[in-house]
Amino acid sequence: MRDFVQFSGVQKTYDGESLVIKDLNLDIAKGEFVTLLGPSGSGKSTALMLLAGFEQPTSGTIRLGGRTLNSVAPHDRNIGMVFQNYALFPHMTVAENIGYPLRVRKMAKPEIAERVKRALDFVQLGRFADRYPRQMSGGQQQRVAVARALVFDPALVLMDEPLGALDKKLREEMQVEIKHIHGRLGITMVFVTHDQDEALTMSDRIAVFNDGRIQQIDAPAALYERPANQFVAGFLGDTNMLPGEVAGEEAGALVVALKDGGRVRATAVDTLSRGAGTLVSVRPERLAVNPAPETPDQMPATLVETIYHGATARMIFRLGGGTTVAAQLRAGSPLLALEPGAAARLAFGQSDGRAFALS
Repeated sequence: MRDFVQFSGVQKTYDGESLVIKDLNLDIAKGEFVTLLGPSGSGKSTALMLLAGFEQPTSGTIRLGGRTLNSVAPHDRNIGMVFQNYALFPHMTVAENIGYPLRVRKMAKPEIAERVKRALDFVQLGRFADRYPRQMSGGQQQRVAVARALVFDPALVLMDEPLGALDKKLREEMQVEIKHIHGRLGITMVFVTHDQDEALTMSDRIAVFNDGRIQQIDAPAALYERPANQFVAGFLGDTNMLPGEVAGEEAGALVVALKDGGRVRATAVDTLSRGAGTLVSVRPERLAVNPAPETPDQMPATLVETIYHGATARMIFRLGGGTTVAAQLRAGSPLLALEPGAAARLAFGQSDGRAFALS
């Protein structure tokens, strides 16, 4: 069911003038894990709050399983919610916290006990039933929050920056854990984050938001490899932007005369005519340093500095016209022995460069 969750022409304004959400159209399939990704103020969290029922759309329609939700109260939507601050009741035990949605639904005590036990076992917290939230680590509290969101078998689970308060190692562990939970249950999940790595790790599809609109929605690899515009290319992962002018076409490739001198070939994303200004996007890991002499379209550069990141290192270069670019290499590469000030040559293939019209 491709349109299990459906936003149709949804707009949202708080002041009657500026739109926080601008004509949102989004379909999410049953069982899909979709991440809403974007910077602060882009509209992603507002979209989630509209789906949860904590905000109402100014115009447009939101549906879940074919049912229009616009006038349905949050507690009647059959949606589980996981918040960044966990929102656990401090005076309740873990078991009582997880059982709360079931008590609100007036389920029988034996069924509540069975469901809570099953949920605790599912998130591997069976022995913590009688503890209070303050007696648990951040990661354990997050598991309790996930269990509470799942215990009543919701049609949909929403997660609003749920890992933002965790340290890097625990955050990465919880990313994998939530991904595994989704895989085991096959439940539909909508996840909000501003963390690009998190979105790439966890999602079936990512909707990239900016200025109240979805800029692009696609599978993680497609978004990273084939960004639809400058914003997506720059926001999702790191990229270099090389300014230039379209010099023509050659064997299906766009030939760009760089501001820094030299020519490169790239794939045109926008319609670009000869003489038009352009920005060529190329990822740091696709930028070859001192390639074979016969490699075409090499750019002379000077090494500025090398930054060590453990498994990888970033080499920062300055091109002839002053543009700064980064190349990413694996630790241990002999190229990392180059000293600042050393002359180098940089190159990339046509498929690795994407040319955008100047915005």
